[in-house]
Amino acid sequence: MIVYRMAETGLTRFPVVDRQTRALVGMIALTDLLKARALTLDAEHRRERVLGTRITMPFRERTTA
Repeated sequence: MIVYRMAETGLTRFPVVDRQTRALVGMIALTDLLKARALTLDAEHRRERVLGTRITMPFRERTTA
């Protein structure tokens, strides 16, 4: 993944190249990846709020000694 390559090299921007023509298509920056991840996390949080499931623990009686 590009994130790992960024971490390995310390670079924060990489060119995006078409494999067949080797033409420059654009550039991808670390900030682009972080924005995409933030949007994904936000969507996940919204889905979790909609579900609203609660995890209940089984009732356990207390024993007196």
